[in-house]
Amino acid sequence: MTKTFYTKSQVDKYRFEHILHGDKGDGVPNFLSPDDSFIEDPATGKKPRQTPIYQVKVDAWYTQKPENFCNETMLANYYRNKKLVDLTEIPADVETAILAEFNVPPVGAKDKIYSYLVKSRMRNLLTSIQEF
Repeated sequence: MTKTFYTKSQVDKYRFEHILHGDKGDGVPNFLSPDDSFIEDPATGKKPRQTPIYQVKVDAWYTQKPENFCNETMLANYYRNKKLVDLTEIPADVETAILAEFNVPPVGAKDKIYSYLVKSRMRNLLTSIQEF
């Protein structure tokens, strides 16, 4: 959409940052925060705050393996986010099911097409209605 081309290293860094920061729109907290970070506490009616991540740390972590900068909880959350955010982690059976569903041709009601063509006086297309 923006007609911008990215190098592999830029894509890899974006993916890494996305794993660390999570995805609020999909309900994935950052890797420093627990799983229930977006769930409202019934007692207080508030959502807990996520632990902030500073860009300086993200830049330093980018050159390291997660095992080197994460404690046990952080590492578990890192792999949680990797599984939920990184599209290269989609299981093969799920990918196959998605592609199969995507390739199914749409099925629609031909009577709606017919009435539209009649109303719009598209006589030439009426002879080819079976192609729709």
